[in-house]
Amino acid sequence: DRACDVIGDEHLSKRCAEMNKVIVKNIADRALSNGRLNNEVEHGVVNTWHIWWVQAEGVVGFCNAYQRYGDARYLEISRTLWNYIKDKMIDKRPGGEWHSQLDDNDQPADFKPVVDPWKCPYHNGRMCLEIISRM
Repeated sequence: DRACDVIGDEHLSKRCAEMNKVIVKNIADRALSNGRLNNEVEHGVVNTWHIWWVQAEGVVGFCNAYQRYGDARYLEISRTLWNYIKDKMIDKRPGGEWHSQLDDNDQPADFKPVVDPWKCPYHNGRMCLEIISRM
């Protein structure tokens, strides 16, 4: 709904805000599991891998929802996701990067490299900059 606000279309902004309100509630109710977001659901099967960028974008998305709709539950979810990232997603070894993905027991995927052409600091950095800009 931010894009609608930027282009100044009040009617479109209202429609998007209504849709986003439903989407964020569904994500909070269905995708959040033990303080982290599941990856996706395909054909009714939940993919319980916990992907680094999904967690980072979740922090931003729930912060947006809190600011837009005023529901304190969304701020708490944003904080919970950040705590999960700090506690589990970030590799604690010297020079550690974020793990690409963790399984349902919060163990790193051993078949994933630490970095690859698709894993860059975009989502991590965007999350940090977005949250800092709102403080």
